[in-house]
Amino acid sequence: VMMSMLAETSGVISGVAFNLMIALLMGLAGTGAFGVVFNLVHSARMRRAGGGDVSIAPALAFALLGPLFVVIIGNLEGFIELLYANRLMPPAFWSWLDLEGMEQLPETSHPDLMHWRYMWWWRASRVIRDLDLNGNPIGLQPIDEFPFFSYLLGDLHPHVLAFPFAVLGVMLALNIVLKGSRQQGEPDRMTTIFYAVVLGGLIFLNAWDGPIYIALVTGAELLRRVMAADGKLTWHDARRAVTWGIGVGLLGGLLYLPFFVGFRSQASGFLPNLIHLTRLHQFLLMFGFPLTVICFFLILELRRGAFNWEISIPMIAGIIGFLIAAAMALGLIAYLKPDVQAQLEMAVSEAGGLGPALQKLLIRRVAFSLTTIVLGAVLAISLARLLGHHRLSADVAGPWGPLITIAAVLASGVLGYLFYMVARVAVKAAIKRRRHVEPRSLYTPQVGFVLLLILAGAGLTLVPEFVYLRDNFGARLNTIFKFYYQAWLMWNLAGAYIVYEIVGTGKVRHRALRTAFVPVGVTLLVASMIYPVAGVLSETRMFAGPPYLDGGPTMFASRSDYQAALCLSEFEQGDDAVVAEAIGGQYSNYARVSTVTGIPTVLGWPGHEGQWRGVTYGPIAGSREADIRYLYEQPDWDAVQEVVERYGINYIFVGSLERSDFPQSGLAKFDLLVERGEAIRICEGDGVAVYYLVGEFGR
Repeated sequence: VMMSMLAETSGVISGVAFNLMIALLMGLAGTGAFGVVFNLVHSARMRRAGGGDVSIAPALAFALLGPLFVVIIGNLEGFIELLYANRLMPPAFWSWLDLEGMEQLPETSHPDLMHWRYMWWWRASRVIRDLDLNGNPIGLQPIDEFPFFSYLLGDLHPHVLAFPFAVLGVMLALNIVLKGSRQQGEPDRMTTIFYAVVLGGLIFLNAWDGPIYIALVTGAELLRRVMAADGKLTWHDARRAVTWGIGVGLLGGLLYLPFFVGFRSQASGFLPNLIHLTRLHQFLLMFGFPLTVICFFLILELRRGAFNWEISIPMIAGIIGFLIAAAMALGLIAYLKPDVQAQLEMAVSEAGGLGPALQKLLIRRVAFSLTTIVLGAVLAISLARLLGHHRLSADVAGPWGPLITIAAVLASGVLGYLFYMVARVAVKAAIKRRRHVEPRSLYTPQVGFVLLLILAGAGLTLVPEFVYLRDNFGARLNTIFKFYYQAWLMWNLAGAYIVYEIVGTGKVRHRALRTAFVPVGVTLLVASMIYPVAGVLSETRMFAGPPYLDGGPTMFASRSDYQAALCLSEFEQGDDAVVAEAIGGQYSNYARVSTVTGIPTVLGWPGHEGQWRGVTYGPIAGSREADIRYLYEQPDWDAVQEVVERYGINYIFVGSLERSDFPQSGLAKFDLLVERGEAIRICEGDGVAVYYLVGEFGR
């Protein structure tokens, strides 16, 4: 709606406006990422300078990493594609990698980018591959888009439209931490209202994002309270932070109530994910670069001696053990849901019986849950670093402290307990060897916020390992899609600041870590840049031909159809205008007239309409597709007048698609209407005409 208003007020035709929107959204997201990193780096430099003035030049330089990491780089599939096209790895590697279309090596090498596989860049959004219990790929594979893929695709789906506002959500969380870390008490009323406007708007823009960023700002408020209380965490502060976050969410919902009243979704709850697990090597193809940067940062934190091990080790052991226990418990919970029982029965049948199915499920949960363990470790270490450096207040560490620790260890189960015992021995040895502990002042708001982003990203990527949203697809492709997109933002923003922490602070003691980080980080960054560079060159055919902004003609099977649609868009229309056109499948030339003109049609792409409207699609769509076919096929105009009246049609488009889909006997009746004075032929061209109804049923 916002983008359409910009197009309308500027007078730009829709084909040009669409492409300008892509550029605008990429620019807005990149600018926001720049702002987040600049504020992190500059505030950190001011803090280290004791609050005095410092040059902004270093902050500006490191802030450029924000848009680079968030909206420009790709995942590592581009590097893998380079290896594949040049046959640089043995067949066993490609069999292990198990990416669609890469199971076998090409017959010959293709060093020339123009001879890579057609639309090779699409595969970057499908590097996560789900298998059934027999190890065969399932039909509906997860989507793992990232921002540059969306911009290269030219995708204006809600996740892309909302992305700059998601960056704004991160900025709001950062604002709480940086501005409020020295303040006691509650956020002021105007701040709360402003946050409700933005975060409620995120629900309106892309429903998945609202709860994610409400949770993020709630975590930021809790972090602010911990820092304002000199590292103490009390139940009172935790309760007040959560209450404030819930209040912001409820107020945001109230502010956008007119939208929610009519909102319908295909989503209908969550289902446990029992069978399909993300394999670690494919996960690293997606997040290898930011995760590597994060791991270096966690090593830096360990070297700083910032952990309170008595708190941290039980916490880390408990979280990892809890995740493992939760995965096992899902199997029991699943039997309470009939549709999950049906899914399991099908899986058991495909696996060759209950025994083999249980065996394969157990092996998969243990072997393939390496991803879960790695993410759980990142989550646990980040949380332990947030809380473990400072002592807990008496409210928590008093009589309830030991019980909480014991409960965490017991909940972890046998695996968690073993991990705990082994880790304790290792930690005791490490403590004995530790020679230096940095002062408490190094626990800065900037480090705390980055840890919060790491924590949030780990949580988002863990969710699809355990549950997924129940939707029309019946698989976890959308859950991975939406959660990974936000995790990309959080981890890459964190990574941009981490580069400053490692290479920009000038700490001599961290020289060894910096020496190791620079070649590893640069290598992975270059590998991540292969995708955007090769993708742009491939899609533009090495910039062959003159550049153009109007994407409208690509939606039409013929140029004359497009010219007629542009003509129709300039024609004087009432607010209740409706255009009839042929109906066909999604990702095709169908629905092109209504798209370009903005005039509503009877039915667009049925597949996408079904996704947007969920269970309400059937009653709303009714017989629309059959009615439009009847309108064009029926030779007798009197027989189809009821269809015209029912949908309020006053424009009938007859172009190349209509002439190929419907018989000439049915289309001829529109010319008879012109002869009878009940229609006017407008916007005529080579084989195309638009009929404007002016008779009894026209408007």
